[in-house]
Amino acid sequence: MPELLLEVRSEEIPAGAQRPAAEALAQSLATAIADAGLRPGDIACWSTPRRIAVRVSDLPAVRPASRIERRGPRVGAPDAAVDGFCRANGIERERLELRELSKGQFYFAVLEEPPVPAEQLLRDLLPGAVSQVPWQKSMRWADGDFRWIRPLRGILCLFDGEAVNFELGGVGSGAQTTGHPFHAPESFTVSSFAEYSDELCSRRVLLHPDARRERILRDGHATAACAGFTMAADDGLAEELAGLTEWPVILLGRFDESFLQLPAEVLTTTMRRHQRYLPLAHEDGTPAPAFLMAADVEAKDGGTAVVAGNERVLQARLQDAAFFWQGDRKIPLADRVHQLEDVVFHAKLGSMADKARRLETLARRLCRDLQWEWEEAAAQAARLAKADLTTDLVGEFPELQGIVGGHLARAEGLGPEVGDAISEHYRPLGPHDRCPTGPVAALVALVDKLDTLVGFFWKGERPSGSGDPLALRRAALGLIRIALENDLRLSVDDLLQHALTVHTTGGDGDVPSSEFADVRRDLQGFLSERLRVHLRAAGARHDHVAATLEAGSGVFRDLPGLADRVSLLAEFLATSEGAALQALYRRAANIVKIESRKDDSAMDGPIDSRLFSQPEERDLHGAVQTHGRAALRCIRDDDFLGALERLSRLREPIDRFFEAVRVNAEDADLRANRLRLLASLEDTIVQAADFSKLEGGESGRHD
Repeated sequence: MPELLLEVRSEEIPAGAQRPAAEALAQSLATAIADAGLRPGDIACWSTPRRIAVRVSDLPAVRPASRIERRGPRVGAPDAAVDGFCRANGIERERLELRELSKGQFYFAVLEEPPVPAEQLLRDLLPGAVSQVPWQKSMRWADGDFRWIRPLRGILCLFDGEAVNFELGGVGSGAQTTGHPFHAPESFTVSSFAEYSDELCSRRVLLHPDARRERILRDGHATAACAGFTMAADDGLAEELAGLTEWPVILLGRFDESFLQLPAEVLTTTMRRHQRYLPLAHEDGTPAPAFLMAADVEAKDGGTAVVAGNERVLQARLQDAAFFWQGDRKIPLADRVHQLEDVVFHAKLGSMADKARRLETLARRLCRDLQWEWEEAAAQAARLAKADLTTDLVGEFPELQGIVGGHLARAEGLGPEVGDAISEHYRPLGPHDRCPTGPVAALVALVDKLDTLVGFFWKGERPSGSGDPLALRRAALGLIRIALENDLRLSVDDLLQHALTVHTTGGDGDVPSSEFADVRRDLQGFLSERLRVHLRAAGARHDHVAATLEAGSGVFRDLPGLADRVSLLAEFLATSEGAALQALYRRAANIVKIESRKDDSAMDGPIDSRLFSQPEERDLHGAVQTHGRAALRCIRDDDFLGALERLSRLREPIDRFFEAVRVNAEDADLRANRLRLLASLEDTIVQAADFSKLEGGESGRHD
């Protein structure tokens, strides 16, 4: 069956916009073709800096004839309504048919649609389909209304080997395209996709972006190896370079070895982000005075002039960086802290100097809670963490904030713990970024995120819906990951209390726990929800997470402890004791739920042991009290598995109770007392884990 090939050529499209635009054009074409009554085959798309192409295979050459029936007004309706229906459908009144329906007799217009050549349909629908491609920013040119990200330079459109003619933005379509703008700018005619792809390749255009990316990586590794260096894999930059070139040619450049005295991150940032170069390294991983670039031309001189020009540009940038680095080293970080008074953190939360003071106070408090010996190092790192915001190097490379401060700290001899903590205190920057691992670095990174969360919640700046302009969800997930991955056993309640105290009093004394109860409760819920997201992403079952986080005891000291409980609960439920306890809980909870609907007042009041008429009631009551108190002590002692084990001992008295005792007794007082006994059993188990949240169980009255 025939194929459709559409190529839209323009001036250079930004690298990040090419793939999304090609996919959007393919989707727009698929929708338009289907709406026109044609059934498309496979649809594929490609992109280069100067063209977007889509191929639709196996399109029918003709849309077959069809019969369309449209219901009109009811028989007896005003003539104006019937005449309007006829005009809308292009049919004479005499040709209307009468149909008897359940609601009466109606006029029907029966239209016979003749076969339509697909080429005619495509000619009509293609301009609209291309116009539907969304761009983050688009432009108009000349006198037309058509918008595209850059001015159009040509349109290739073939159906079954023949040109489909239409016009967009003052550019007419045809059967011609062009190759590489430097190597083969002349137009040439094609009649199929296979010919199109082959001819482009022969004219120095690799149509598929994946092929260009693979070529960049393959040739990059080979060129680096020939020069005695290694190239670190950088798929993101390789993808961007594939969007900047149609025929990538890898060239090796060099720079003066004196620049290797700069921090390695300054070198790589200058090359990667500012110049789109691929940095090289020695075998031991240290930076090499060389780089790779992806040119979009095979120069006659082998690239000598291109390399020389790029080396000059990089030389100038590195000279600027070296000048800033030398100047920044003349002022110690401690002397820069007062300059933070002029750097605003947030209008509601003061300056960066205010934040630095809060971080130092928090770091000291948490070190004392942990009984750590690194209090002075943590306090110093927290105080200096933001100081590099006043450096010229961070002004030139804002993405290196923290990293520059860490290098300055090491150059001043402040010690590796302080330098690493300053370098890493912004981490993790996202879900795939690593967390700080050193104790001081982990603590400083945690207090930085804790201060941000508590401060903004205190001032009423909270995420709403999907909006999170202050990245508080990322800060919460970062705090959680730091605590879990470094096993920081810090009470969540204490963390929030410390941070609120520092924000509201500057750290002098303690704020009464009741004064900011609403803020603390909202923060606990926010952290709990982020922890739920993190644990589920890590593979934990959602019902195990819910059962653990919604346990009734409310007794937990730390985030790692909560994560441990989720794992321990899963292990316990996989045992026969765990499955039996879950089944018994479910039975008790269902009875309480059903009977309380009949008489909610039956749940009121304490259990009256004088109403026990059978020994199984007394045994169960005693077991609930004994094992429940023991389980709660285990929870408070952070022995969660011990708590579950104590609760599993309730199995035998529960079994005996259900075998011997009729809960729904005729005597109202006896019935109510037995229901309260089962409710106390339910409440006792929920102190450790809310079994009503587990899959396969009915929701208890705690929902």
